[in-house]
Amino acid sequence: MAPKPERGAALPGLDRDPLSFLVDDAAVFLQRHWERKPVVLRASTARTAFFNGLFSWGELQRLAAICDEEGEPLEFGVDVNAARYVGGRRETPNGEVADAKTLKELYRKEGCTMQVHQPQRFSDELWRLLAALEGQLGCLVGCNAYLTPAGTQGLAPHWDDVEIFVVQTQGSKRWRLYAPDAPPADAADAGAGAVRACLLASSHLANQVSGDLLESEIGEPSMEFTLEVGDALYMPRGCIHQAVAQEGDSAHLTISTYQRWSFADLLQHAVSVALANPTLQPLMPQPLKAGLPLRWLSAAGMGPADAARLAAASGGFGDALPALVAQAGGSAKAGGSSKAGLARQLADACRAMAEWLEDEELGPRVVEAAAGAVMAEDFMRSRLPPHPVQLPPRGPAPTLKDAVQCVGSGLFRLVPLSGSGSGHEHGGCGSDCEEDHEHGHAHHDHAEGEACGAGCAEAGHDHASGSAGAPPAWVRLVSCLHNDRDSHMMSGGDDEESDEEEAGSSDEEEGGSDSEGEELEAGADQEDAEEEASDHAASDSDGDHSEGGDMQVQLQRLAAAAGSKRKEMEAQGPASSDEEDAEENGSEDEDQGGSSDDDEEQPEDLVFPAEFAPALVQLLGSAPDAGESGGGRPIPVNQIALPDPELQLQVAAALWDAGVLCTVKAPAKQQKQKQQGAAKQKQQKQAGGKRTTAAAAAAAAKGKKQRKA
Repeated sequence: MAPKPERGAALPGLDRDPLSFLVDDAAVFLQRHWERKPVVLRASTARTAFFNGLFSWGELQRLAAICDEEGEPLEFGVDVNAARYVGGRRETPNGEVADAKTLKELYRKEGCTMQVHQPQRFSDELWRLLAALEGQLGCLVGCNAYLTPAGTQGLAPHWDDVEIFVVQTQGSKRWRLYAPDAPPADAADAGAGAVRACLLASSHLANQVSGDLLESEIGEPSMEFTLEVGDALYMPRGCIHQAVAQEGDSAHLTISTYQRWSFADLLQHAVSVALANPTLQPLMPQPLKAGLPLRWLSAAGMGPADAARLAAASGGFGDALPALVAQAGGSAKAGGSSKAGLARQLADACRAMAEWLEDEELGPRVVEAAAGAVMAEDFMRSRLPPHPVQLPPRGPAPTLKDAVQCVGSGLFRLVPLSGSGSGHEHGGCGSDCEEDHEHGHAHHDHAEGEACGAGCAEAGHDHASGSAGAPPAWVRLVSCLHNDRDSHMMSGGDDEESDEEEAGSSDEEEGGSDSEGEELEAGADQEDAEEEASDHAASDSDGDHSEGGDMQVQLQRLAAAAGSKRKEMEAQGPASSDEEDAEENGSEDEDQGGSSDDDEEQPEDLVFPAEFAPALVQLLGSAPDAGESGGGRPIPVNQIALPDPELQLQVAAALWDAGVLCTVKAPAKQQKQKQQGAAKQKQQKQAGGKRTTAAAAAAAAKGKKQRKA
């Protein structure tokens, strides 16, 4: 990978509250605009200083030249796309190789917009901003850069399936946003145009992208404005938009998030996980477990009414269609009694599911299993690692006299793990799983919408339990510290869909749904953790693993394994304040083979016996930004919730070595100063007492003399 273009240091406030950095006041924005309506936020001094010129056409040329010199030119469809919107149609005239010369010809001579995929791979400032946003939002955040020649437009009108923040970084761009009116209630009878209008009017919070839209079908703009450098625009999912560069070249960034991150997605995972979980499936309400009616597929097939509606939506045969539909014996208004009955039964099952989720004990278990099994695992594996300056110094190895503190809230997740070695028990897709994981989507699309079959050990189908419903014997600590910055939100390109589909207008503005995240490589990681847990379980088979020497041996092995995998962190760990060294540790894994073989270099998850879980939760809750959940206070090593000092120190050392904890020293000098200060106070108090006594004696003597006189 070529060297990253570097610019000035990012602003400190960006790390603490990146959303406010983008929208001025996060609380007001979330209350008034988030998922509700678009808003234009005019440039602030801080935002202009940060974004001015950030990833401009000049930076793309510089990056392309460096990559050309290294013999690894940028790739069309992977790193960059060329797009233009001419005569109401969008074109993608990508070349064969995205070298500097080809990019310049497409940009200057052909008038193409350059869409740069995930520029946080090349820009430290964007890495830092997006890592902070992922931490604050708790969801994957992607980015695309759009470099548009003066007076041109790259994309057709469209809507996206993500929340979008646009920030102008160079020149200016004229934006038009649309909110088509809903058609009449009988739109289904009015032909294809009305059906299409109904769809356009219902696009708010869309879960799918629109594709290119026609000017004639979106009506007049509901908002029209020009963005200058430092100006920001927020658009919720489903907001129809298009933009054209004004005088001079234009560059803007689209920062996107919340793709497939809705309650509908959570519900899909909840049902899928519950069906495959041996402790939850038996507890599901009877209407959900009831078998479908005999020959229900026949009843659910296309009938006359369905055929009539489909024909009307197509617009074919023009005015002759109604008579033809009547001749065929169909009507768009005809009922589908069999399907309606099935729909009512499904509604009854959904109501039973709702009551099940409202159960105070079972509901949280289902949500935790679904969140931890799929969505959280995907997020933790796919998110950016924190920028090195976002982590505190790690300090020296802890001792029993020191305190330790988690380096950051949300960077780690504790997951129950069974030790039996079955792929179904704790997740990780096995070799038989043909599921296409698109992990920018945080969404698993099973064929025909069914839950995982026997061949797929989807992550966490049994996170809430061990083998055959037994409690899990282990917990796994998932970390994002060693995630690969260079593959963030990237799919790998060639094996995906065609460039035109990947770069479709509905995808560009969402910040990378052409890739929407790398293929999750958690399967191998989970299998390794599974084997490790199985080995531990085997070593425990002769006795209780919570007693004496066995436990200490396990912790010693744990610490040794962590140390061997992370020995380089001593010199250039993520806690280093040296940005150059830390960047090598955080993103320049090529020197260690990280980019070429993620499986080989990616550190394995730490695995602990289940009885260590309270102590681990205690330690993870100590992060300075943990807030109410943990208090954000350092924890003395000798107060870690473990039964003896040796275990306390071993766990602290293992987590420190893994970069999870930093050491908060209690320096001997400070202790000595404190002791000296206390002694001095005591002396002063004693001296003050003596002075008071002497003064009282003198006053008494003086009074005695006065009385004699």
